[in-house]
Amino acid sequence: GIGSEARADAARLRDDLRQRAQQEAQAIVQNAERQIQQERDRALQQIRQEAVDLSLMIASKLIRRNLTEADNAALIDDALKQVQPPAEN
Repeated sequence: GIGSEARADAARLRDDLRQRAQQEAQAIVQNAERQIQQERDRALQQIRQEAVDLSLMIASKLIRRNLTEADNAALIDDALKQVQPPAEN
């Protein structure tokens, strides 16, 4: 009768709503996991860049501390020789 049809319709509607809610919850979780992974990757990249910057700064300070004026002049001369074309004879 009408009552049993209404109960069947209500059960189908309930099952449909439950399935949609589960799908939406799964999509929310997947989206959150994707965002977490992206933020993690961004943070790791930033840490790597900061480590490189720090290493370069330390190396630069060590080189400046350990180079004499003569060492500095020799490095500049050597660099210039590498970029200048060889003299023709």
